[in-house]
Amino acid sequence: MAWYKVTLSPADISEGRQVQMEDAFYAVFVKAEAPKEAGVGMFSLKDDRQYVFYLSPGAAQLAMPLIDTYSGVPCEAPQGSEVRVLWAHAEGLDAFPFARAA
Repeated sequence: MAWYKVTLSPADISEGRQVQMEDAFYAVFVKAEAPKEAGVGMFSLKDDRQYVFYLSPGAAQLAMPLIDTYSGVPCEAPQGSEVRVLWAHAEGLDAFPFARAA
């Protein structure tokens, strides 16, 4: 399974869709009992023009209906310097070398 990204526009952001997306993923993550296995994580990138969520392959398995709702598309893994961790179990962060503290 691939990485996925969901890109929200400034209009989406002004409507609070980034908060809705974060909350919806959190609900899925909690319902799955915060999987400890490596490879389940949600990350974000925010700049002046857009807000981008990245979902790892493991996270995509949990949240594909959510990804579809927000028009997510397959993508490459993000660069660590660009993103921050939103949701991942601390014991699974080793699967994301870019998520480690510098």
